Amino acid sequence: MIRIITCFASIARESGRGFKIPTIMNKAEYHIYLVTTKGCKGCEIQERIIKQALDIIEANIHLHISDYTKFKHTNPEYDKFKDFPTTLYVYNGVVLARTIGTQPLALVLDKIYSCFNVHPPKYLEDVTESH
Repeated sequence: MIRIITCFASIARESGRGFKIPTIMNKAEYHIYLVTTKGCKGCEIQERIIKQALDIIEANIHLHISDYTKFKHTNPEYDKFKDFPTTLYVYNGVVLARTIGTQPLALVLDKIYSCFNVHPPKYLEDVTESH
């Protein structure tokens, strides 16, 4: 999986299709960036939902919450964000997925599982298999 993502990252960089965040990334780590605006109620709700998801997953995923004005200052290539909250799922400096708006907990968990290849805890697998 790591090899495929690394290959995808080089293709994305060459083709200009992938988002690259070199200024705020540590290598080989999972990150979720929540880009918010001042006074945004949906942003507060999304922050709470992401924190709940990270509590459930029990993986080493870093959550970064940044106001849009600070985020675009450190990453000028992202100055065209228009809708908030914007959530970026990043692995190894490459944005694998981006969602806009407030997402329910189930969708946030699904996005984390699919982007980061992180498996749910055993007790969640047992619950889903019984239904």
